[in-house]
Amino acid sequence: MPEIIIFIVALLAAIRGADWVGKASISFAKRLGVSQFIIGVTFVSIATTLPELAVAFISGTINHNPPFGLGNVLGSPIINLGLILGSFFIISKHQPSLGYYSRAINIFIIVSAILLIASFFRPIGGLLSIFLILFGVAFIVLEFLLSQRTKSLIDGVENRFDKFISFFHLAGNRDVILEFIFGTALLIFGCKFLVDSGVAIANNVGVNSFFISATVLAAGTSLPELVTMITSVIKKRDGISIGNLVGASVIDATIGVGLATIAKPAALTTVFSILFFVTMIGLGIVCLIALWRRIKIEVIGGILVATALAFVILLSLLEFTSR
Repeated sequence: MPEIIIFIVALLAAIRGADWVGKASISFAKRLGVSQFIIGVTFVSIATTLPELAVAFISGTINHNPPFGLGNVLGSPIINLGLILGSFFIISKHQPSLGYYSRAINIFIIVSAILLIASFFRPIGGLLSIFLILFGVAFIVLEFLLSQRTKSLIDGVENRFDKFISFFHLAGNRDVILEFIFGTALLIFGCKFLVDSGVAIANNVGVNSFFISATVLAAGTSLPELVTMITSVIKKRDGISIGNLVGASVIDATIGVGLATIAKPAALTTVFSILFFVTMIGLGIVCLIALWRRIKIEVIGGILVATALAFVILLSLLEFTSR
């Protein structure tokens, strides 16, 4: 089926484009003297959510199919916190700490609860979409400002040195700009074909495009988070992976949902609203319990993975039994 080939190629193109844009942005940040910690909790989270945000904007604004983008940005946090973060806890046995982690998870739970309540009364869109986008931007800016206070002396010395050296690498600066431009183009075109081919596959198979975007596409666009997790485990940089996963989940639930529904509202059935948002709230609560040292982190990880798998099974049953 040619649509499947287009879907896979477009997904790889979108991920590669997001990777180039992310690397270029991080390079810019380093040359401006931004600390590695701030880059980890802000720029990396933004970079890894670029595929979801691009899909949300294109499907909602250009293709006028907000449910497709909405499914992606709601499915991705469940995969991030359930499958990826749960697996990370099991493998690394790293216990999260207060601060950025707890703030992000609390915000994620609050936003999920707001979406759950709002979805009972009206389609998601309009002023709520604008609020979510502004709230997500405010979250990123606030964390950026708060993270500056935690910058260590070593980070400060390293960043001043990197900033000084960067002035002698003009060719490198041009490479970064080109990487950003080509990465942006590849991301946009990749996501456009990704949305079109995803809808075509759903129509050919006879399933709802919302189901495809919330499962297959969400898993695909979460690959950057998975790669970041594996890399952080290998390099023993556990904090970056945890910060990336919880930060990306907040961005998906705020800016992502807002972009998917700002041009045209999207309505969810009561059953789907409960399934998605209760699962998101439940995952958030389990992530907070991970701060309680009396429970082994491997057990928390197992609960997170089991919750995400149960969600996929229930969503599949709802899709195929309703046909």
